[in-house]
Amino acid sequence: MKTLLKTIAMTGMAAACAGQEPPPAPLAPLPPEPPMMFLLQTPPAPPARPAQPAPPRGMSSEERERWQEAREREREAAERAREAVERVRERADSARESYREGQEALEERKYDRAIRYFDRALERSTDRPDGAMYWKSYALYKLGRRDDALKTLAEMQKAHPQSRWLSDAKALEVEVRSSTGQVSPESVTDEDLKLLAINALIHTEPERAIPLLEKVLNDGKASPRLKQRALFVLAQSGDGRARDIIGRYARGTGANPDLQLRAVEYLGAFGRREGAPEVLGEVYRSSNDTAVKRAVLRAYMMSREPQKLFEVAKAESNEDVKRYAIQMLGGLRASGELSQLYASENNVELREAILSALLSSGDSAKLLEIARSEKDPRVRRVAISRLGSMRAASSGDALAAMYATETDPEMRNEIITALYRQGAAKHLVDLARKETDLDRKGYIVKRLANMKSKDATDYLTELLSK
Repeated sequence: MKTLLKTIAMTGMAAACAGQEPPPAPLAPLPPEPPMMFLLQTPPAPPARPAQPAPPRGMSSEERERWQEAREREREAAERAREAVERVRERADSARESYREGQEALEERKYDRAIRYFDRALERSTDRPDGAMYWKSYALYKLGRRDDALKTLAEMQKAHPQSRWLSDAKALEVEVRSSTGQVSPESVTDEDLKLLAINALIHTEPERAIPLLEKVLNDGKASPRLKQRALFVLAQSGDGRARDIIGRYARGTGANPDLQLRAVEYLGAFGRREGAPEVLGEVYRSSNDTAVKRAVLRAYMMSREPQKLFEVAKAESNEDVKRYAIQMLGGLRASGELSQLYASENNVELREAILSALLSSGDSAKLLEIARSEKDPRVRRVAISRLGSMRAASSGDALAAMYATETDPEMRNEIITALYRQGAAKHLVDLARKETDLDRKGYIVKRLANMKSKDATDYLTELLSK
């Protein structure tokens, strides 16, 4: 074993002399960054490896081997099931992101790019396939590809006969059929002129602009893009009448789904003024659309309403929506509310989501408390892993102290990995000096060999000199 330690040390020293850091051992991916204002849900942390119970006493070596093989198969089956669920979540999140990027490309008049994004959203089973097909048709039309636009519109209406996009699709179809000649993406259209007029009027004559904007919103021939801009300009005005109009669209009255989501987000931008939280609560309770519920939760975060998010996270039965509310609480650094949720939550995956949110909130003290006291080994390992994603200054000493009193070998390895991820070479060197188990000492030295640190290099040199 001592020879092995020297070999590991020599590998690390050679890399240090070459000015290169050896590739680190595979680690669990870092948790997602804290959510931003319009950020879509990020995938939860990967499942932790479940604890392996000790084999019953009195077994023969052959029986013990069969028992261990059966437990390993159970563990692998459970991990495959969790990974399958995770892939579904990641695919859904990727589809939502592609849809959003497609809309941004439309705003920039990059229609080729928009088509690629909407195709990607459709390939990844977006929860808004009718909207993606509508916007793809719109982009095709803007590129002068009339036949392709009409074909996509026909497919959309056939595949989604009850869609809330149908009236917009029929209006776009009429516009495409009546258009003549080749359309240039750079050319200024009647729609563009109206957008310029809208932006100018709201700043110069808001009294005249608001009724005109409402007229645009009620115009069946106006494109969704024009209506979205009209709604945005109303949101900027701060006028009470404008807020009433936005509230009406947030409730989904006669609007396509995208327009409803925009209205909900704009209500969040109003903050606590003029009853916006009450309207958002009404929208949340009356909707069965997951996308609308998520938009309300983003609006609560934007308007800094941790109590509203806390109430949703306690009462919501949809696990994915509940997870999103937890993520938004992390974005608000609402560690008090998250701690309350953790105390009452029994679902292991949601408890892990709360740990990720506590990481986003920067609450190392609560994570340390959970890492020390949690009875579920899987959840406890996740808490230690999350601590590894924080700065060593906030938890390094505590993790090293935990190592000294920890008896579970897997927990000790998790603490070593957490310190490694923090770059806490000094703590790892101290642990290696005190460690009497040569296998575990080798595990620590492997981590030190992958670190570019004077403390690590000095210790590796010391090992070589023995």
